[in-house]
Amino acid sequence: MSVAVSKSVLIATANSIHSQTIRSVVERAGYLAAFASSADEALDVLNDRLSSIRLVIVDMNLRGDDGLDIVRVVRYLDPEHQIRSIVRCEQPDEHDKIACIAAGADACIPLRIDAKALMSAIWKLPRDPYEDETRSALAV
Repeated sequence: MSVAVSKSVLIATANSIHSQTIRSVVERAGYLAAFASSADEALDVLNDRLSSIRLVIVDMNLRGDDGLDIVRVVRYLDPEHQIRSIVRCEQPDEHDKIACIAAGADACIPLRIDAKALMSAIWKLPRDPYEDETRSALAV
């Protein structure tokens, strides 16, 4: 059974290998992927596709501004918190987690790619009713 995908994820990382790995994970979760390799590119994607973006996965350290600045912009543009955000940090410690929460991020995960941990972080995010229907269809 195929599911029509009408939601997107912004993947903001300068590492092309990471972006492709993350893409495969988020597509399995039912998202279309949009990419940015710098903070400026991420802001452009947000500006162009804000209505379809439902998730932002951003590296804490990006070229230009840091990833937390991107999360702050998302919170500003989306005061109803419809867009979820996951920040990837080198080795997230308490300081990083507090900084992520203060910026408005929903999760803080390690920078190294662990598909299972990323999928788990995505599935733990608060959902809307559309996502419940999509998840049920994907489980079939």
